[in-house]
Amino acid sequence: MLRPATPLAECPRAPRYRRWWLRQQAIGWQWLRRDRRALAAWLRLHQVAPDDSAVAASIGHLLACLSRPAEAHPWLEAATRLAPRSAVSWFNRGFVEQQLGDHRAAVESFERAIADDQGLDRAHYGLGMSLVALGRDEAALASFARNAELQPLSPFGWYQLGHVQHRLGRAAELQRTIRRLAGFEPQVARQLSRETGRPTEGS
Repeated sequence: MLRPATPLAECPRAPRYRRWWLRQQAIGWQWLRRDRRALAAWLRLHQVAPDDSAVAASIGHLLACLSRPAEAHPWLEAATRLAPRSAVSWFNRGFVEQQLGDHRAAVESFERAIADDQGLDRAHYGLGMSLVALGRDEAALASFARNAELQPLSPFGWYQLGHVQHRLGRAAELQRTIRRLAGFEPQVARQLSRETGRPTEGS
């Protein structure tokens, strides 16, 4: 004889299934680039899993993507409190603090991210940008150099490195940076050359 089904609300595994289903919904909406629907799903999941660091991190990340940094920041604070060794959460927190203009806090967050993952190239770049905003070009030099080392074919770190070298009066280093950029991004090399007053090779 068939036994009557247990109502879902009375099933001892129902909360686990609900968490699983809400997580799949949120991930699915994100995959479809429906950020607002994904955010709503993550918020519903937070109600049943308030101590899940990944949920808090996902909510903070989506709010940042939706250009709502002031709302994102408390969620990313919670994420780093719940998972203090999460380099990505510390990076996202630093990124939001940058958007809010709090570069001192951003420097601390990026440094925490790098402490947990020294190969996180975007954390070195973010750290360099906040150090520049604080007028700390000497310290920023090392951050952009490390970013360029980790991402040698990305022009962003090289471009910022060149500007810091220019402000510090390091003409020979700047010339090498322009020459390196010209090897894979000649247009960016020409822009950096114009902005710093240094000729590219052959010009």
